[in-house]
Amino acid sequence: PQSAESEGRPVRCTAAGTTLRVRKYRPTVIPQRFNPASRFRRLFQIILHVRLRCLGISCRRGCLVQKKTIAVQNSSFISLVEDNHYYVDKAAAFKPLIESGTLVDLITRPQGFGKTLFLDALKCFLTIDPENPGSTAKQEQSFLGLKVVENLDFCGKYMGQVPVLFLSLKGVEGATFEDAYRALVQIIVEAAQAHAYLLDSPRITEENKKLLCKYLSLDFMRDLDHIDYASGFLRNMLFFLARHFNRQAMLFLDDYD
Repeated sequence: PQSAESEGRPVRCTAAGTTLRVRKYRPTVIPQRFNPASRFRRLFQIILHVRLRCLGISCRRGCLVQKKTIAVQNSSFISLVEDNHYYVDKAAAFKPLIESGTLVDLITRPQGFGKTLFLDALKCFLTIDPENPGSTAKQEQSFLGLKVVENLDFCGKYMGQVPVLFLSLKGVEGATFEDAYRALVQIIVEAAQAHAYLLDSPRITEENKKLLCKYLSLDFMRDLDHIDYASGFLRNMLFFLARHFNRQAMLFLDDYD
């Protein structure tokens, strides 16, 4: 009986015909020796873990893992990738857009939808390296893990192979036409400066290089008497890019309205 076992009284075993004394098992507890080094090491790990959590870094299986953060009002694809921010992968839309067969594509979405970020990512994917044409090292690093790199044929044809002229007309406004024109000229000059390497191109004539120098001069372009140069900027710059790289150039125009 259970009562007899707990009390340690003799118990009759009918099968063997003998009397047994059953005692309740009591595990032996061995006291642990105090180890100051292990206690200090554990305390240090706790303090380090708390400090890393405050910095947005977690520690998993002995490895430091930088936590991703959400960027607000950031339309730079390279900045999102390098600063370890969250990025919703829309690169899979590159292929149907580029291979749509249309000469002009218009993207109309509400404000804050991500149009500027999408164009910036597409520009980074397509833009050819003027110092090393054909190299895709920058794109392979920036787009690592995204859907678009899984299409090897598309990447081999377009990744880092296209001359791109990118302009954003955001901020082109003013109380008068002159004020708005000065804002536009500032964007034109900055876009020309991004392609100043064309001055050293052997495929561009000296006359076209003189025209490019005028686009690079802010004082020259601000003069309203030279407004005709501003009206022909897009056409001329696309011609310069196509002539230098010997391939068709693309124009990305953001905030055109």
